[in-house]
Amino acid sequence: MTVTELLGRIEVAIGIQGPPRGLREVLEQEMHAHFQQLPIRAAEQAERMEERVRQRIHEKQQELEEVGAIPVVIIHHANQRRVMGSCWVGPTDTEALAKAKQARVHVQQILATMRALTPDQFERFGSRILRELGAEQVQVTRRSGDNGVDFYGFLSLGGIMQHPPAICQLAHNIQLLFAGQAKHYPDNPIGPATIREMIGAISLARYQVYSSEPDFFEEFKILPFNPLIALLFTTGRFTRGAKEIAESAGIIARSGEQLATFLADRNVGMVIQDGVTTFLRKRFEEWLNG
Repeated sequence: MTVTELLGRIEVAIGIQGPPRGLREVLEQEMHAHFQQLPIRAAEQAERMEERVRQRIHEKQQELEEVGAIPVVIIHHANQRRVMGSCWVGPTDTEALAKAKQARVHVQQILATMRALTPDQFERFGSRILRELGAEQVQVTRRSGDNGVDFYGFLSLGGIMQHPPAICQLAHNIQLLFAGQAKHYPDNPIGPATIREMIGAISLARYQVYSSEPDFFEEFKILPFNPLIALLFTTGRFTRGAKEIAESAGIIARSGEQLATFLADRNVGMVIQDGVTTFLRKRFEEWLNG
């Protein structure tokens, strides 16, 4: 048996909402029940493998966090000998934290729903994310002749501060512009070439250089010193090289897991009945079409 196989069994035994348990205890139980070892042999193997499995749990957590995914199990923060589900609601958790953990249990359902969207729907999905961020005048561009921008919108400082324009016109004059691409590639990672294309598209948009006269960009006038936030969303993941270029260029690149986690934290598609949080695809579709 390998460390990876043992970790897989631990994830099954505990689950993402499982309460803390002794790591050696779980290892011993799985070696006996699943790997058919005699009790005394299982106890010896559990003791020998415990530290290696603990290290692998830490490593996997870091690997998943890099791509925005949520691990099934983690090591207890106060007791390194115990392992628990990453979304286990502890007795000292605040109400807000408990609610967030319960929602994050459904991240994979949200991700599966996102990946079932059509390319057109995923572009609309990008515009809905902008609305979740508080943007206004959000638009989805036409699929043909969109000059590399799939959706865009504006966010004024005055809108964030909720000041009427007549009272605080200066705040309303300060605007953030968003321009984004939606890449519906659930099975293929986004590479550096796509990031470079995005950089080129944003540069052309800033200087109003288009391949045609796009009517949908009439309101998207970028002045020389306007702050422009470039977004790149995918239903898949990014390669390490793509993430490095995006970070260097100031592009906010988000994977499918990261977007699904964001929506879970916003309770998109969620209903709470008798204290239990459930994800409903119908609610998600209502949000998408809203």
